[in-house]
Amino acid sequence: MAYDQCIHRLSPVGFVFGCYLARKNDAKLIAFWKRVCYFKGN
Repeated sequence: MAYDQCIHRLSPVGFVFGCYLARKNDAKLIAFWKRVCYFKGN
């Protein structure tokens, strides 16, 4: 029973953390692609 409660508490935290990491990675990718496009344009 305690195990189930622990999982239910951790799930939202894991989800939020996953979204946070995904956003950070997306930001890095976008910055990288902008740089690539910028250099290709010049």
